Amino acid sequence: MFIFMVSCLFLISAHSIQYKDLTGARYETENSIIERQKCPKWIEDYTGNAEFCSSKKFLRITPLQGFGNKLNGILQGTLGAYWLDRCLLINWAYGDLLSTYSQKEHLNTDVEYQSAGSLQQNKVPKYEISFPKSFKGMKKLKSGKYLNPIIDMEVGFRDRFCTVIQAQQLDLGLMKRSREQLKRSRTLCVFLEKCILQSIIRPNEILRTSIAEIQKRWLSKDSVSVGVHLRMGDYISIKQEDQHFLKTGGDERVPKQALDLFWETVNLKAERLLKETGRKSSAIFIATDNQFALNASKYALGSESIYYTEGLYRHSDLEYRNDSSTIKMLTDWLLLSKAEIVIQGPWSTFIDKSLVYASRKQHIVRCHILPQKLKKKYLISQRNGWGCFKNVLKDTFKGPRAIDLV
Repeated sequence: MFIFMVSCLFLISAHSIQYKDLTGARYETENSIIERQKCPKWIEDYTGNAEFCSSKKFLRITPLQGFGNKLNGILQGTLGAYWLDRCLLINWAYGDLLSTYSQKEHLNTDVEYQSAGSLQQNKVPKYEISFPKSFKGMKKLKSGKYLNPIIDMEVGFRDRFCTVIQAQQLDLGLMKRSREQLKRSRTLCVFLEKCILQSIIRPNEILRTSIAEIQKRWLSKDSVSVGVHLRMGDYISIKQEDQHFLKTGGDERVPKQALDLFWETVNLKAERLLKETGRKSSAIFIATDNQFALNASKYALGSESIYYTEGLYRHSDLEYRNDSSTIKMLTDWLLLSKAEIVIQGPWSTFIDKSLVYASRKQHIVRCHILPQKLKKKYLISQRNGWGCFKNVLKDTFKGPRAIDLV
């Protein structure tokens, strides 16, 4: 528990140091900058334009670890494909469900999707190149000569994409003024990642049906929609016999004693928005990796207002064994992007990428251990050493993340 608290405090302080000048009013102004921008054409060309890619060679990537981390690999692969003038091939388990443009006829059997189980046996694909950590590395990458029609690029699970695109010399297909505005408002990564994810992540009919079953009941003109993401932690939600497959280590995110704070915050945020909008009720979608949290939400908030997906709780870093766990996970991710209010725990790439993907304006709240220097202006609620704070989505040294307003 001590290590868990120290980790949380480090992340809180690291985010706060960089964003002391951030205020709610300023964020509202800067948020409109993203809405006015058009996505660069190269993103659609290199990820979803079959005609454009008919005369191109290909860059193949195999994203690893959990779904949020896999998306970091997708972002690196997209930029790598554009930089090397090759179209992107994605070698992962979600191609059918997400209708991603993957040129399946080009995916031969020499590199199959690598599950956690097979990785334990060192059956890792051999990569010809790796996504670099800097613009200098990007230049070196481009200077190489690659003759194969398909080359495999190793991609990382951290957000290297955001680090690389900060280089002024990298042509991103944006007008100079637009780029400067986005960079100054710390939303350059947010904007480009949104463009890439919205281009690639497109639910197929099975997934659209799963989403629609909940959406038609949860999202209503007369109600305020709240999405709660409760990542309790891998070792809390995964069976003991499967834990050794995980790459993430023991990572308790939200302890059980903090759950009441989440329910209190749900009520406070929903009531406030109900008064502002004149709507009649609130509807709450719970996305969690733990049955205990779901049961607790029903008890605290009332079963009649709670919506959730059916399926197995299973970390996507584990071997792909059951369709219900995958559909549940993807449906959760996509539905969270549609919520009017999003309440989340201390940190999770899964929810951060869902916020990036979202097309609508969202009220973001993040709950975590109280910082040593507590500023109450944007504090919504607190108890047992934890607090929930108003947040905004901004570029950080770890990529786009929800950060506390200060």
